[in-house]
Amino acid sequence: MIRRSTWITIGIFAVLLAGALWWTRSRPVGENVDVTPTPRPLWEVGVKDVEGLRVEDVANGQVVELRRDQEFGWRLVIPQEGPADATRAEIAASWARAPQPLAVIRDVEDPSAFGFSPPAYRITVYLRDGRAQTIEVGRESPTGSMRYIRVPEISGVMTVSSFGIADVIGLVDPIPLAAAEPTDIPESSKTPEPSSAGGTPAP
Repeated sequence: MIRRSTWITIGIFAVLLAGALWWTRSRPVGENVDVTPTPRPLWEVGVKDVEGLRVEDVANGQVVELRRDQEFGWRLVIPQEGPADATRAEIAASWARAPQPLAVIRDVEDPSAFGFSPPAYRITVYLRDGRAQTIEVGRESPTGSMRYIRVPEISGVMTVSSFGIADVIGLVDPIPLAAAEPTDIPESSKTPEPSSAGGTPAP
């Protein structure tokens, strides 16, 4: 006669085996590859060393380019010229100064499984020393918390947090133009204030 403890052990083993089989079969195609943690940023410079950002929405053909003007601050140069939203530009530049991968997925046989045929977005970071660093952005991970990226200098596909890179790719929609400055109202068009005595102002 099989003891009760033996049945419990068999039951636990069966549950663990079923869970392992489910996890293996439920992983998306193309993610059954070696993942290596990558703690170091792709590059690291000061925020002020990011002199320009170019974001291309490859699918929709939209392009936005911002440049840092030493005198006037951030300016939009594509698709139109004008002062840019400084807050949005600085947040995007803060991420672009030190893009931080979470992990590297090596030996990728099918880049389309990660959204790179073609990529969803292409980011170009212009640095003060003259370099132009390019990042291709693929699809989001199944959980939505990560995004797949790749750069020419590194083989394989990397993951980054979706939240930080969203501030960069989000520059294409809506376009980060600065809010228009309020104009002064001419004196002749101002509504006359009533007199302290409550009477009607004299014509």
